Amino acid sequence: MESGASVIHSATQNYHRPWHAKPKYRQDVAVATFFSGETTPSDSEHEDNYFIAVRTLTYQLRHSPQTRLDPTIPFIILVTPDVMHEKRKQLTRDGAIVVEVDNVKSNLTVHEPRWRNCWTKLRLFDPEILPFERVLFMDGDTVLTRPIAGVFDDPAAQVRDSQNVAEERKSDEAPLPTTYLFAGKPDAMTYSHSYPPDMSSNYLNAGFFVYSPSTEIMQYYMSVLELGGRFAPDMPEQNLLNYAHRVEGNMPWQKLHYSWNQNFVTPEDLKDSPASLHVKYWDESLQEEVIDYALRWRWEMEGFWVGVNQSKERTSGFF
Repeated sequence: MESGASVIHSATQNYHRPWHAKPKYRQDVAVATFFSGETTPSDSEHEDNYFIAVRTLTYQLRHSPQTRLDPTIPFIILVTPDVMHEKRKQLTRDGAIVVEVDNVKSNLTVHEPRWRNCWTKLRLFDPEILPFERVLFMDGDTVLTRPIAGVFDDPAAQVRDSQNVAEERKSDEAPLPTTYLFAGKPDAMTYSHSYPPDMSSNYLNAGFFVYSPSTEIMQYYMSVLELGGRFAPDMPEQNLLNYAHRVEGNMPWQKLHYSWNQNFVTPEDLKDSPASLHVKYWDESLQEEVIDYALRWRWEMEGFWVGVNQSKERTSGFF
């Protein structure tokens, strides 16, 4: 298997879309998500809700005039080995860079089946896989309302020095990097929240954050994972990251402006248009207005590709 850096370098050199000029990718920033096939490995492309959600996010980032990224900013999807080949090919055709990563194993018990591959998200922090200065991670079931790249200009989304609080250093953990970046948002925790949200909580939601990949940070996370006992594994990588970037520690996480992301989305949130929403359109606990908003983006994505494919068929008919 090629390394992530090799795949991304190849994509940078060869990336093209037939109806667009060929861009050169930037090396300083990127957007990434993670897609695992463990929960629905045999589901078809039309039955796998998580796959459809990732396709919709790819459409928003690469094609929608309302939400797309600058084409020079790469969008990368890390996939686990069990993701079907056809799904990988489809995501590549959609405009993403798809990189397979090895699973990260742990002896910690994760009871929720769909979270059992979540430790593999730690591959996001490996600079051999994502060789960028700063990366925005979003869960694959994120829906955008407007362009997202401005998050890199947020004051919290900048590299900073690690601290040196003696009582927070742990001799059995790997050394901390001298500099780091980890910025996100507090978890809303409930649908009964205000908007603008209360930002006083120090419990991070791991579905949306900006970070800087480094060998040191990856080794540090892995040492914490291997030790066990430092965090509760019921919310796997989220609790690991909350421990690693606890506010009293030497790499405290920074708070992005509340307008960049919202989870536990309500119709009231939609009125204020956070830039991104953590929404599973198949989640029946959501209110109808929120489900309809996410579904409209799904239908727009599917309609876009119907149009593109029909255009290609008409064009090929001339030859």
